Amino acid sequence: MTDHRKVTACNEAPRTTTTTTTRTNPTTPTKATRQTSAALPPKEADVTTDKDTTTTKKQRNNKKRIIHQIVEEKTYVPLRCPHSVEGDVTWSRERNGDTVNILTVSGGRNVKHIDDPGRRYLLLADKSLFILKPVVSDSGRYFCNNEAVKDLTVIPSGTTIVPAPERTSITLTCPHDVGASHVPTWTRDSGGIQPRRFDVSPVDQTLTITDVQPGDSGLYYCDGRPAVYLNVIEAILPETPYPWQMCVRTVIGILYLIIMISITVTTWRKARQTEATHSRNRK
Repeated sequence: MTDHRKVTACNEAPRTTTTTTTRTNPTTPTKATRQTSAALPPKEADVTTDKDTTTTKKQRNNKKRIIHQIVEEKTYVPLRCPHSVEGDVTWSRERNGDTVNILTVSGGRNVKHIDDPGRRYLLLADKSLFILKPVVSDSGRYFCNNEAVKDLTVIPSGTTIVPAPERTSITLTCPHDVGASHVPTWTRDSGGIQPRRFDVSPVDQTLTITDVQPGDSGLYYCDGRPAVYLNVIEAILPETPYPWQMCVRTVIGILYLIIMISITVTTWRKARQTEATHSRNRK
């Protein structure tokens, strides 16, 4: 665990896991039963080891939104390439600015670039990557042929996941096994804790974060024990049209208005002419 800035607090927290896929307004976590899986992993293809092919070249990030998946340790994670791949495939992971190749299939030969004594990284027949019993160090952004696939976060088993919409407030509590006879200490797995937005209540010993930001996401510890994984849901802003699109829409609107006025005037004139004709005929 990295160095942490300390802040005090906390009470008892629910031992549940939550997941969210849409924006919500509450400032308190939604509860859901933590899911586990007993599915058997697929059979691994024959793999040879090449320890000297680690690369630190930073890969290009895709402009599209990357899926962020949070999983507990001792489960499993399937990762599939965004597109069907017929030729060679290289799976890699980026973490803290460094990129490491994991597996490559080339000409029918599979090459593993990292030490994997537990054979946890498996390459499937469709060239998907399968991670068996992931650990915290498996967290990072995964790439298939330099194309971003998924942001993976692995948390300790039993950790509560608390979703919070961006720019709302959230209150975190300590797990039940932390004694309430003293004021516990809150720390974080990465980044600092800003006193300006982080407040400890001396009454109920909770940690409240106001105006939460995506950078506040992470694993929070209470007295050194994993307490809560805070998952800040980014606000998705509506797409702003380009200036030329706005001009086109304006011109189309003006043309439509002109056409409608012309039709109205023409219809009115025809009606007047018809009325005048009928008047002369009656005379």
